[in-house]
Amino acid sequence: MKSKNTESRPMLKSRRSRLSAAVIASMSALAMTSAAHAGATINIGPNQSFTIGGGLMATYLSVENGADNGSRSSEFSVDLMRLYTTAQIAEGIFFDFNLEHVDAEKDTRLLDAVARFEFNDWANVRVGRTVLPMTRAGMSGPFFVGAIGLNQYPLTEQWTGRQSFRDDGAVLWGQGALGEAHFKYHLGVFNGGSTPSDSPLMASRLTLNFWDAEPGYFHANTYYGAANILAIGVALQRQSDVIKKTDDSRGNYQAYGVDFLMERVLDDGAVFTIDAAYNDYDLDGGTFDSSGNRSASAAAGSNSAYYIQGSYMFPASNALGRLRPYLRYENVNPDAGSDTEKWSLGLEYVINGHNAKVSGVLGRIDEKDSNEANNFFMLGLQFQI
Repeated sequence: MKSKNTESRPMLKSRRSRLSAAVIASMSALAMTSAAHAGATINIGPNQSFTIGGGLMATYLSVENGADNGSRSSEFSVDLMRLYTTAQIAEGIFFDFNLEHVDAEKDTRLLDAVARFEFNDWANVRVGRTVLPMTRAGMSGPFFVGAIGLNQYPLTEQWTGRQSFRDDGAVLWGQGALGEAHFKYHLGVFNGGSTPSDSPLMASRLTLNFWDAEPGYFHANTYYGAANILAIGVALQRQSDVIKKTDDSRGNYQAYGVDFLMERVLDDGAVFTIDAAYNDYDLDGGTFDSSGNRSASAAAGSNSAYYIQGSYMFPASNALGRLRPYLRYENVNPDAGSDTEKWSLGLEYVINGHNAKVSGVLGRIDEKDSNEANNFFMLGLQFQI
C-alpha cells in the first residue's frame, strides 16, 4: 500500500510585516505527501512488493504589482515534481522513500524516509522522517487540499517541521469504530527545534468521523464524492525552551488547531462541501530556534488564523470530467503586524479525482494596515499516478 508542501512563488512584490514573513514561511513548508495512493507495483515474493508512482503540479500565475518594476507579473512554474516509492518488506511492514523537486528552490531533496509497522487498526507505528500530526489541510498537502497551486494552499498552515511539515521522529496512530462514529488518533514525538535541554517536540491529532470513515494516516480536504464525510479534528504541538527571546531567556512553543469537514453526495450525484479550520500559534514573545542539526522551523510570529471554503461539484455527465466551483476566505491575525485576508474564487475541472484535474482561480490578497492589496489570477494542473 502506497502513501503519498515547499516554497511557492511570492504572491506580492514585497510584504514587509511580520505577518507576511509568517505567510511566506508557511508557504515554504508546503510539500506534503498525502493520502494513500497507488502506483505501479512489482510483486517480489510472499508479502513482498515494490511500488512506484509520481506527481506533477504546474501553474501559471499573474499578480497585480507583482513584477520587479511594479507592473503585473506573469510566470509559468513547475511547482512540484515528486517520485513516490514504497517497499513491502513483510506482512505489515513497509518502507516509504519519496523525493521531491522544488522548482522555486532549484533543488531535489528527500521528502520522506519512514518505516511503517501496521499490524493492528488501533496501534500502528511510523519511524523516520515523516509528516507531523497537525490540522487537516496540513495532513492533506497541496495535492489533496481541493485546490491547485502552492499559492492556493491555506495561509493558516504555519505548523513546525524540519522541512515540508516533516521531522525525524516516531508516531503511534490508530483508528476504528467508536459506537456509530469512527475515531482516529496520532501521537508523535520529534526532534523539533534547537533547545538547551534537547527537549522533544510533541505533536498530536484526534479526528472523529460521524459518517464515513477516513482510513489511513493522512487526510484530504475533499473526496470528490467518493465518501460522505462529517468530521471534526483537533491538533496540538508543543516544545519547551525552543523559543529565543531578546533578553537571552527561553520560552515555549505551542500551537493548536480545530478543523471541520462536511462533504455530502446529493441525490442527483452532485457533491456539496464545506471545509474550515482555526489555528493558533504561540511563540511566547520570541522566535523559534531552528539552528544546528535540529533545523525545524515554525510560524514567524505568534498569530491566529482561520479559513472557510465552500464548493459544489456538478453531477456526472458524458463529459470527460466534472466542474467544481469553490469560494474560499482566509484571515491571518498576528500579535504584531497587520491582518491579512485572502479571497479565492476557483473553478476545477476534475477528470480523475486528485490524480488528474485542471483549475483556474481569481483572487485578492489584502494586508490591512499597509493598505497593500493585490489581485491575482492562476491556472494550474496536477497529475498523479
